[in-house]
Amino acid sequence: MRFAGSLFLAAIVVIAIFAIGMHAWGVFDEEVRTLEFEEIRLISARERRDLAWLLGEDERTVPPRPSIEQIPRVPLPPREISGFVQLEVTVAPDGTVDNVDVLGAVPAGIYEEQAQEIVSERRYPPAIGGAPGTHTEIIDFTVPAEE
Repeated sequence: MRFAGSLFLAAIVVIAIFAIGMHAWGVFDEEVRTLEFEEIRLISARERRDLAWLLGEDERTVPPRPSIEQIPRVPLPPREISGFVQLEVTVAPDGTVDNVDVLGAVPAGIYEEQAQEIVSERRYPPAIGGAPGTHTEIIDFTVPAEE
């Protein structure tokens, strides 16, 4: 009987020490969540240039844009399906289109050739620094609403 009492008392002491240790480590503490706010401000043009320089970008790596946006007149397929084509366009230093690759199209197999023709005919401003530029472009084909 004496042994059982000592064993019970030892178990109580071990549990108490274990609970005190867990409390000291913060296991029973409730996590208090507070909202943290960061002040947001717009950066100046100089800061944007500095950031672009740090990221390894400069005016010569800006994607080229056509000098005059041309609205294409494209014959629609007989089913009158709207869609788009995503293209990767490589522009030569003189502003002419060097290469046009189709990255994707929805629906596939309908507008890819027409989109390549539209972009191939464009003229861009000459590149700064004489380096060719590459950019991604999406050409939309929308069926006009019937009146």
